[in-house]
Amino acid sequence: TLKGIPTHIDAYICGNIIKNAKSVTVPNTNGLKGLKAAIAAGVAVGDSKNDLEILSSLKEKDLYIINDFLEKDKIHIHLATNCKSLYINLKGYLKTDFVEIIIEDLHNNITFIKKNNQVILAKDDIIKKKKQEYNLLNVKDIINFANTVDLTELRPFLLRQIEYNSQIAIEGLKNNYGA
Repeated sequence: TLKGIPTHIDAYICGNIIKNAKSVTVPNTNGLKGLKAAIAAGVAVGDSKNDLEILSSLKEKDLYIINDFLEKDKIHIHLATNCKSLYINLKGYLKTDFVEIIIEDLHNNITFIKKNNQVILAKDDIIKKKKQEYNLLNVKDIINFANTVDLTELRPFLLRQIEYNSQIAIEGLKNNYGA
């Protein structure tokens, strides 16, 4: 990673993410929306150890960094072409240093990290592995499982999922989270 806040970031992002994230409110940012706000918030936190809850550690002081990034137009969004449906390539610059991070397939799946000319991480393609797992599934076996599974074992998981989905739906009806 860079030793400090980048002077600017080039973000190469697939159309699917651009479309879905352009109007989404970024958590803990006092209502800021969109990709640039999300990237700036990630820079302000600067630590990915909280995985998909990275923005839960945003503090009031971080809003100054976020707003500075947005006001000075330090983030440039580019449409990535010939890429997966979830693809984010961030290139951050600070003085003579350069960091590139690629996220693919899953929102928390960092597949590539390079600092200056040194590759720090290069992961295998997770989708290839998943497709191999999916090849084990077929309609006949899925129907057989659905007709024969003992629901008493699954009941706690299903009830918890119903509760979570119900809470999400109620919250969505009470508040305005979209554009």
